[in-house]
Amino acid sequence: MRMTGSYMSFGDGNHRYPGSQVALQETGVFVDRRLRVPGIALSRAPDALARGADEL
Repeated sequence: MRMTGSYMSFGDGNHRYPGSQVALQETGVFVDRRLRVPGIALSRAPDALARGADEL
């Protein structure tokens, strides 16, 4: 099944970006800290989830 749409990839196998784990960790820290700012809230429910609702 091929997914269409906009997404970001760090490659795979021999061509995997060496800093991908650091980049993913930094993204997780940023999102966590951003969501903890008082007064920040989603204006509406997300259109899609990164994982299925049953996996959360």
